[in-house]
Amino acid sequence: MKTIFIVRHGQSTANAGQASNNPALIPLTATGVQQASDLAQLLHWRASSVITSHYERAKDTAQPYCDRWQIEPTREPLLHEFVTLSPALVKDQDMATRMPQVNDFWARADVNYRHGADSESFADLSQRVARVRQTLDQYQDGSMLFGHGLWFALLIWQMQGFSTDDGHAMQAFRRRQLALPMSNCPVHRLRSSVPGEWSVQFDDAIYRALHLTNSDAPRE
Repeated sequence: MKTIFIVRHGQSTANAGQASNNPALIPLTATGVQQASDLAQLLHWRASSVITSHYERAKDTAQPYCDRWQIEPTREPLLHEFVTLSPALVKDQDMATRMPQVNDFWARADVNYRHGADSESFADLSQRVARVRQTLDQYQDGSMLFGHGLWFALLIWQMQGFSTDDGHAMQAFRRRQLALPMSNCPVHRLRSSVPGEWSVQFDDAIYRALHLTNSDAPRE
């Protein structure tokens, strides 16, 4: 049985509703920094490897854990969060200003639609997630991935056999993502005893220990 752990980053300034520019540089809030520190103390085992998104909030969430266990993390360029909106077109906009544009993006139900030249389509994201999913068998048992809520939600969706091929599938995924939002710093275990087949288990004990709520869950 192989186990891989996936961890969403701590609360970011964008999660807290603040304005943002470059999505890769969105920092953790003070709450997010504390969440990362608390999580590092709750994870009582040493991962065989730590892989993070190149986004600052994911790297900074992983760092206290890496410091505790003296692990040098590696970066996975495909692990970054979905770039739903064009950073150039929504520069300095806060969450309240961005959300109507986010809602419009999903309402279009067009898997190939891009909000701007520097953003992604749903098909882009789906292909990026699938590329990582198809390599999970190559990861060491006990690896830990630090990344992002919508990205991990789509990974789980794909693992459970759901389609991402058309507008109906896109909207079905969005409904599920909104109904079951992923809070900051939860831990999920991906388990496999047969190559290519994975189950997902949520670590409720860690969630409860961190006293998290769904108020900081991603909506973009």
